[in-house]
This record gives sequence, C-alpha cells and structure tokens, in this order.
Amino acid sequence: MTKHQKLNRLAVAFIAVIGMGAVMPGTTASAKARTTPKELRGVWIRSIGDSGFMQYHIGKNTFWVNYGMYNSGKWDRNGGRTVKLGSKVKKNKTFTLSKKNKKGYRTLKYLLSNDDSGKMKLKKVKVNKKVRLKITDVYGETHNYFKVTKHWEVKNDMHF
Repeated sequence: MTKHQKLNRLAVAFIAVIGMGAVMPGTTASAKARTTPKELRGVWIRSIGDSGFMQYHIGKNTFWVNYGMYNSGKWDRNGGRTVKLGSKVKKNKTFTLSKKNKKGYRTLKYLLSNDDSGKMKLKKVKVNKKVRLKITDVYGETHNYFKVTKHWEVKNDMHF
C-alpha cells in the first residue's frame, strides 16, 4: 500500500468518525429536561380566613396557584390554570424556576391569561421544627406555607 492510499483511508475513517458524532446526540432528551426540585414539590397552603386557602401546587414539571376551598375531597381551583416548566415564560403555558442564589432562594416566574403575573422567591425553611415554604411575592409580602399531609387532612376533616 502506498503512502497516498494510507492517507486516503485515514481521511475517510476520520470523516466517518466525525460524521457519526454529528448524527448521534451528545445527551438524551431526558438528561436535558429540567425538573422542579423535590424539596419544592407538593401542595403548599396557608389559611386566609373564612375565604379559604391560598394554594400553590408544585409538581415535577407543573405549577398552579389560586385562592380556593377544599370541597368534597378536591381543591376548588376557581379557574386556576396549570402551566409547565420551561426555559422562558410564555403566557398561559410555562413558568420558570431559577437556581438557588447565595441565600438559598429560587425565583419562580409565571404569567396567566387574566394578567396575573407572578415573580416570587421560594425557600424551604424550618419553623418550630416544622417544614415550611417561605414565599416572598412581588409586593414584598412574606408568608410561610405548610405542606398538606394526611395528618393535617384528618385533623381538619379533609380527605383526598
């Protein structure tokens, strides 16, 4: 085999390796997908008196917020709209969640059809040895929300 033939074969092999690398994805779609951290997931509520509860439902990839009541084993959403986790806020479709800042807060942003836009800071904290979600809204009001548990449901005669 001549030197020229060896270089041709080497060039063809090199191009084939580069071509295969370009065709095959570097990471799978599931590896690229972001999810909501487990510490933030769940139904977080706080009582707002006789009018019911302020509720935040945070799932693996979904979020919805509303004022509402708990009726007949279900949360009355009062028109609450579910939005999905995305990299950019799109009206009625997506919300975004930032990484933790130096103080441990994450920023959640959303925009709903009724021009209900939200930007809030979230942080999981312990208050009197109980887990709470500390939420500071766009107006600067801070409230501690508790996670709905089976114990709370039985105590308050509410069953899922």
